[in-house]
Amino acid sequence: MRRATARAKDRMTNVHSSTLMKFTTGTLAVLLTGSVAYGVHQTDASRQADQQTANWRTEAAGWQTVAQQSAAHDNLVSAQNTQLVRKYNQLIVSTKTHERALLQAVAQAKAASGARAAAQAAAQAAAAAQSSSVQTAAPAQVAPVAAQPAPAQVPQSNAS
Repeated sequence: MRRATARAKDRMTNVHSSTLMKFTTGTLAVLLTGSVAYGVHQTDASRQADQQTANWRTEAAGWQTVAQQSAAHDNLVSAQNTQLVRKYNQLIVSTKTHERALLQAVAQAKAASGARAAAQAAAQAAAAAQSSSVQTAAPAQVAPVAAQPAPAQVPQSNAS
């Protein structure tokens, strides 16, 4: 009997060992499959992250190029505006200088015109006095008033 009992125990042990072995093998297979799937997923996620990083770097490089071009254009426009302001200020100074010269020429022309008018009035008064003192004198004997020269032309500036 002892042998039968021992054989029964061996069979039970073998059954348990076989079942345990199958369970352990199945569990290990599931765990390894999960590990492999997780590794593949992590590799894919890493590739996607690397791709996004590369895309971000490319986009950042593009924006840096735009910023550099914008700064260069801003410097150029600033220099052009500085030149424009300098030319405008020179134009203002030149206009003021020409305006002073023009006003002086107008004042001189008015003074000359006033002096001419006074000379003409004096000549007319003298002619009237002479004609009243010499009543027998013919009008042809009265000296004609000399023609006065035209006033000087004032230079005109095209700086409008």
